[in-house]
Amino acid sequence: MFFFQLLIIFFFVILPIFSENITNDLLIKNEFMTSNLDKDSNGAQIKFFLGNRYKLYYDAPGASYFNEGIYKIIKEKIIISPTICKWQDNSKENIPCDISFGKGNCQLIDILSPTYRYYLFCKSDKHLDYFYYLVRDHIPALTKKKYSEEYNRYDSFAFSKEFLFPLKKSSVKKNIIRFFSRIQTGFKPLDPQPDTINIPVLTLGYKNAHVTNNETYMYALPDNESSKSLYYINKTDPGNGFLPYGTKITLIARTLSVRKIDEKNFDYWYLINVGETKEVWISGNNISFKNP
Repeated sequence: MFFFQLLIIFFFVILPIFSENITNDLLIKNEFMTSNLDKDSNGAQIKFFLGNRYKLYYDAPGASYFNEGIYKIIKEKIIISPTICKWQDNSKENIPCDISFGKGNCQLIDILSPTYRYYLFCKSDKHLDYFYYLVRDHIPALTKKKYSEEYNRYDSFAFSKEFLFPLKKSSVKKNIIRFFSRIQTGFKPLDPQPDTINIPVLTLGYKNAHVTNNETYMYALPDNESSKSLYYINKTDPGNGFLPYGTKITLIARTLSVRKIDEKNFDYWYLINVGETKEVWISGNNISFKNP
């Protein structure tokens, strides 16, 4: 009988308290951010507060919005429901919540990223066409061709329905095999495109290094035939096509084996952060761990 009473206390008292502690540690004490959409954007931010309140900001070139509302936790999912929706948090005018993020749900997932162990994946439940909202009063006057032209013009301002927020306190430790994937900087981690490339890597624990050549190029993938990336010192920097000698870099991970650099050379490729440029690749023959 005593054992049965202990079980009741455990399931109805200890477990809810344990769940609440997890909520406090992972949500209320942290601010989640997506990777920047580009150097001119703050991407999205979400913050959870005591009293089951949250705020969500979205900022991208040509489009932004603000949601504030309440959240509750149901079966490991965080259900969010906005009560205030505006273009900016200081705007006087409200907007229909469904053209912003609106109602949705979030849950912690592990996408095997080499940077963070956990991400908060948030997905909107309902999402109206932003372009339709803009022209809804003028549709009768638009021909089919004109509507198509206008739709394409506004399509680049469409709001995302999904966000991936890294849990900053869950950085992956070194010497662990994880995977670099294009989807980890996109907004559809659970719905990858057919051409998604997953590359096994060994994490390096954010080790410091510097480049040893005057013109070190950065690439989207560990392959010098992939697209090149720009180096941004800060958000106001117009960008440079290469890293100059001595530039300090942070090593996130490396390929598991050496790869081709050119016709004569093979080396590891390293996934790095440098300045405002995040998660790009450079070849191992361009870096040194010693002071320049």
